[in-house]
Amino acid sequence: LYPDAAPMAVYNFVGLARSGYYDNTTIWRSEYGFAVQGGDATGTGTGGSTIWNNNPYPPEASADLKHYAGALCAAFAAGGDVTGGNSQFYFVTALPDSVSSSDRQAELTANGYTDAQIAAYAAVGGLPYLDNTDTVFGQVYQGMDVVDAMACVDTVKDDDGNDTYRPTEEAAITINSVTITTYSSAEDN
Repeated sequence: LYPDAAPMAVYNFVGLARSGYYDNTTIWRSEYGFAVQGGDATGTGTGGSTIWNNNPYPPEASADLKHYAGALCAAFAAGGDVTGGNSQFYFVTALPDSVSSSDRQAELTANGYTDAQIAAYAAVGGLPYLDNTDTVFGQVYQGMDVVDAMACVDTVKDDDGNDTYRPTEEAAITINSVTITTYSSAEDN
C-alpha cells in the first residue's frame, strides 16, 4: 500500500478491512484484460461505504503511481464523481501486450510518460488511460496468478448475450477476509 501518495484511500481501505467490512463480500466484476472489482457489501457494484460515516473522499492521483497490471485502485464513479462507493476497489488485470504496440508507446511519450514508465507498461501491461483519474493506492507484488485466475472465471450474459462481467453463481468469488500485513520481499529476508 502507498500511504504517502494516497493517504485517504489507504486509511479507508485499512480501516474497513480491520473492521471486517470486506469479510464475506463478493467480487462482483471479473473482466479479463481489464479488472477484478469488489468492496461493495451489497455485491451489486452500486453500494459502498467509508470510515468517515460514509462521506466520500476525493481522488488522490499521483504522477508516480500508474495503473500497471496488479495495481490496487480505489473505484470512483465515472468522471471521478465521489458521491459514494469509496469502499470499492479493483485490481488491474490488463495483459502484458496491452501497451506493447509502438503506437501506444508513442502516445504515452506524447503524454509525458517517462521511458521507465513506458517500459514498465510494455513489460507488464496496464490501463494508462485511467492514470490521474482513479486512485492507485497499492500494488500486487506476489500472487498475481490469483488475481489473473479471478479475472478468468465464467461470467453471466444478459438477455442479449452481452457479458455483464459478473461471475456466475458457480464461479462466485468470496472475500473471506482482508488481512493487512507488511510486505517482505525475498531481498528483505
